[in-house]
Amino acid sequence: MVSAVRGRRQSAYRILVATTADRLHCGRADVWDSGPVTSADSVAIPYAGQALRPSTRYFWTVQVRDEDGRAVSDAPVAFFETGLLSTDGTAVDVRLVRAERRAWPAMPV
Repeated sequence: MVSAVRGRRQSAYRILVATTADRLHCGRADVWDSGPVTSADSVAIPYAGQALRPSTRYFWTVQVRDEDGRAVSDAPVAFFETGLLSTDGTAVDVRLVRAERRAWPAMPV
């Protein structure tokens, strides 16, 4: 969360993952919706959604609340792609890919 105001901080986040970017623009996460999570954590959030399919592109965004519970503008939609299944069929390799380069502030993930 970026702010020109001293002392602002993140109090909660909500991660949304969908099969299309359009779904996220409408707030409809069809893969995972973390729901509001009261936490200042902004990195290394474990994925807790449905099983991901191999060789698939997924779109995601994060919504953040400040210390007063007010919504901060959503992060732009980004995407990640999963790799092939492991040889035993149990693991999916996930590669995070940056969204289009735009002039946007750093946002917690």
